[in-house]
Amino acid sequence: MQEPREQNGRWWSRRWRQMLAERGVQAENYTTGNGARVKRLEVLPGRAVAMVQPRTGDACMVEVRIPTWSEADWERALETLGHQALYGAHLMAGELPPDLESALGQAGVSLLPAPQEAIVQICSCCGEIDAPCEHVLAVYRALGELLADNPWLLLRLRGKDQQQALHALRLHRERKGNQQDDASPADDQPAPGTKQVNGRDAPGGAETPEPLDTDPAAFWGSARAQEEYRPFIVPPAVELALLRRLGPPAFTHASIDAYETLAEIYRQVSREALALAYAADPVSETTDQEEPPS
Repeated sequence: MQEPREQNGRWWSRRWRQMLAERGVQAENYTTGNGARVKRLEVLPGRAVAMVQPRTGDACMVEVRIPTWSEADWERALETLGHQALYGAHLMAGELPPDLESALGQAGVSLLPAPQEAIVQICSCCGEIDAPCEHVLAVYRALGELLADNPWLLLRLRGKDQQQALHALRLHRERKGNQQDDASPADDQPAPGTKQVNGRDAPGGAETPEPLDTDPAAFWGSARAQEEYRPFIVPPAVELALLRRLGPPAFTHASIDAYETLAEIYRQVSREALALAYAADPVSETTDQEEPPS
């Protein structure tokens, strides 16, 4: 059974090849076995830089440039992702779900280069070229292979790597939450326009509440996204990271003992969570019942 990340990575790799095919670039038909080989490839914001070794001759440098998102583009993307909790759950779990592309499209941004966006191709052997040479084709193919393992490289090409994108999403959600808190009236104060009788709100006296920004039925994303969502649970990269950051509690004399007790509880919770996540699905036992004799 493939992990969700592996499935999503292969999907984005296929979409990369499809995007190139729509531009008339058949990178998947170009095999590197008898031609140029990519010896080094680095993906940076807005560009991919590679050293390519041709079949004969000296190595050449290839650069593929893709437009990065503007701040307004990122704001629209974060607004869309922040309004649908399922996408946030996918991203926080390290996944780029396939239908993220259509969600971003509704916000007016494209994760893959859109048809109207220019991709600049520069090869040290050929200069800036309109039709990709064999060296650029080798880089396109290598990029597609990288996306199968790490589709977050698409966001890096658009200007932010995985950690920066997740950090921006958290800040956006916190900012939206603070704005809602600031906009809500105090508990002991009547809402503007509310009539009160004997200290209580009179029926029908309050203002009509503002409509929700989005359709509540779409809060968790599309039905297909909910059906295909699979949590990705792995052991923590750093054991007891939160406890180590906080250190032993200062509110008790037996701080070391308390710290060790909490550490063992955290370990036990992690073991139980992993055991539950990777437990075999229960098999429903069905027994054939004989029909009573007539």
